[in-house]
Order: sequence, then C-alpha cells, then structure tokens
Amino acid sequence: MKDFALVLLGGMLSMAGGAFTTWIQTRFARRTRQQELIAEKKVEACEQAYPRIKEIESMLVQLTTEDVRRKMHEYELWFFEHRLFLPERFANKWLGIRLGLDQSLLWEKKTPETADRLTDLWKSVRKMADEAVREIEREIGIDHLAAEIP
Repeated sequence: MKDFALVLLGGMLSMAGGAFTTWIQTRFARRTRQQELIAEKKVEACEQAYPRIKEIESMLVQLTTEDVRRKMHEYELWFFEHRLFLPERFANKWLGIRLGLDQSLLWEKKTPETADRLTDLWKSVRKMADEAVREIEREIGIDHLAAEIP
C-alpha cells in the first residue's frame, strides 16, 4: 500500500509539474507574441511616418505656413492613432512643429515687430522637422546609410 501511495504521489507531482511547465510556456509565448505585435506596429508606424515628415519638411521650405498647417491637420488622425508606436522624440518633434506653425500664424497676423521672432521660429520649426526625420531614420536603421553616402 505504501508503494501505491508513493506512485500516486509521484504521478500527481508529475502532473503538477507538467501543468506548471505548460503554464510558463504559454505565458512566455503570449508575451513573445505581444512583443512581436508591438514591433510590427512600430515598423508600420515608422514606415508611414517617414514619407509624411519628409513631405512636411519639404513643404516648410516651399509653401506657406497655412499650407503646411493644413497638411499637418490632414495627418492629425493618423498621428494620434499611431503615437504610441512612434519614437517618443519623433512624436514630440511632430507636436512642436504643429505648435510652431500655429504660433507662426498668430505672429504673421500681428505687427512687423514680430518679423525677427517669426524668422527664429521658422528656423526652429525647420530644425525640428529635420530632427524628426533623423529620429525615424535612426529608429528604422537607415541613419548609417545616410552617413555612408558621399
């Protein structure tokens, strides 16, 4: 009878060990899959962010403040849907550009005394756009390619 009890106890411990191992593996697999999904979303968000910020950067040189602001407004929904998956510095630069454009529109409608401040603001906005581009390039790993081009 004693042998039977030991075999039964061994079987129960074996089942408990198997169940625990399965639980750990499932938890690990779930966490790994979650990380994979987040990584896929980050890649997708960066793929979409790069042409958008390059377009904004180009528009800052070629078009009016109102035109650039209108384009950023078109991208507003996209930005807030993907913000969690974008690099934090990129998101901050994007918001900084938008706020700079809003401020610029306010200053354009005021007096000529704001001309110097407006020029400085535009330099700052263009710099933020350039930094946002570099942030996406760094995130997707193409920043080293730009350095290699003569």
